[in-house]
Amino acid sequence: MTQDAVLAAQRSVHEVHVLIQAIFTEGGDAARAAIAALEPVFAEDFSMVSTGGQIVKRSQVFEMFGRAAGGRPGLSIELGEMQLLCSTGSHALLRYRETHHLEGEASSRSSSRYSTALLEDRPEGVLWRSLHETAIG
Repeated sequence: MTQDAVLAAQRSVHEVHVLIQAIFTEGGDAARAAIAALEPVFAEDFSMVSTGGQIVKRSQVFEMFGRAAGGRPGLSIELGEMQLLCSTGSHALLRYRETHHLEGEASSRSSSRYSTALLEDRPEGVLWRSLHETAIG
């Protein structure tokens, strides 16, 4: 993978999380637009391993997005510690730290995870193939 393609993959991680944050914080048309923007980014055979250890298919991810739209209005997602683990051919394996901050009326909560994403560089853009999340205690 070229350096430009690696940079595009890293940008995709940030762009995807901006859209995910919009889904959780917005309702109605804004959430639907964010979901629609994510659909071409995830491969048809995309799957992920959740922080709870479940394997989740693409269709289940989008069902969850639909149910959760607007359900966490105080959510912000912070990304850091982005690291290229491997790059070969048109694929890159990236690991990053993802922290969800939820501001509430009485208090704020945060949860963190390390996420490892397998991304593919394609002429039409970066395609997400797989994601594995591990909760950080």
